[in-house]
Amino acid sequence: MNKFLYRLASIITFILAIVCFAAITAVKGGGFIDLSNLARYALASLGAVFAIISVVTSMQLKLIKRKEEKEKQNNN
Repeated sequence: MNKFLYRLASIITFILAIVCFAAITAVKGGGFIDLSNLARYALASLGAVFAIISVVTSMQLKLIKRKEEKEKQNNN
């Protein structure tokens, strides 16, 4: 179950990172108070955080798999 949660978290955060980076191109400026630059910076920061979380969870999943393989080898 633990591996499933790490895999699910990795996939979801990776998809969210892609959505954030794709949304950066959709932000258009204009008007009296133009906050599009702030929106772009916020989306880029959020996308980077999601990408980092995705990488960390996938690395944790690999460590869990290696640990299980070592336990199987030690038992045999």
